[in-house]
Amino acid sequence: MKQSQNLYEYTLQILKIQFLSGAYMPGQIFPSQRELCMQYNVGITTIRKVLKILNQEGYIHTAQRSEERRVGKE
Repeated sequence: MKQSQNLYEYTLQILKIQFLSGAYMPGQIFPSQRELCMQYNVGITTIRKVLKILNQEGYIHTAQRSEERRVGKE
């Protein structure tokens, strides 16, 4: 497995644990891509992949006409 795959899977796993532990509450504004890159020390491509999966699985949603992401489903 490539290192980039490990990074995105690891980052995704950490974020899912945080969601399940209540670190992010429904309706809360989710950190920006830049903030997440700095927090997890990963590149923008890794974060975008993680955000796409979190969105598909219903952990976050992106507001239309905005880059703002919120926790939970629309």
